[in-house]
Amino acid sequence: MTTTTPQEVLDRIKETEGRAIVATVHNVSRSGMSRTATFGLMNTNGTEVMTLNYIIHEVTGTTLRHDQKLRLKGCGLDVLFDTLYRFYQAIGLSYEDALEYASHYISIG
Repeated sequence: MTTTTPQEVLDRIKETEGRAIVATVHNVSRSGMSRTATFGLMNTNGTEVMTLNYIIHEVTGTTLRHDQKLRLKGCGLDVLFDTLYRFYQAIGLSYEDALEYASHYISIG
């Protein structure tokens, strides 16, 4: 699966080393095996957040629901970290950078 990630998104992620990513979990299934989440990228002054869900969906194949939230599957792991790590690897970050950047997200909710 290939898609073009906007250069401004790549630049902002690299510039902030992943520290401008905001992740929100909206719902956890009764079984605990899946959850819905939204990922966003804060602008330079932190006043606006651009949703990354569609880009993450296109790059990683993660399910995008009709309400534009991502459905993340997994149990016993940090699925937000895993999703970001797979996204960073898919857009060409090195193993080390992807691992480091994925651990810097801000979780809300």
